[in-house]
Amino acid sequence: MNFRNAAILCLVLIGGMFAVSFAGPAVLRPYAESGAEIPSYVRGFIGVYLFCSSFKWIAAVTAFPIIGALFTFAALTTYGRARK
Repeated sequence: MNFRNAAILCLVLIGGMFAVSFAGPAVLRPYAESGAEIPSYVRGFIGVYLFCSSFKWIAAVTAFPIIGALFTFAALTTYGRARK
């Protein structure tokens, strides 16, 4: 893993949780207004939305240790390859 991959992974993991929690009401609104039956893939999204909206602040608090661990892992694996 290199530093670029670690940075992208941090953005995807932490930013994705916030993006899903903000996109949830927009996805669910048409079904709530029309009273139509909710498809199974939207039910799956509801589960992901509830998880992300519940734990996004825990992810924000633990973001710095996660980022630190990813970049430490990237530093160890990058320098290990450069010595060979």
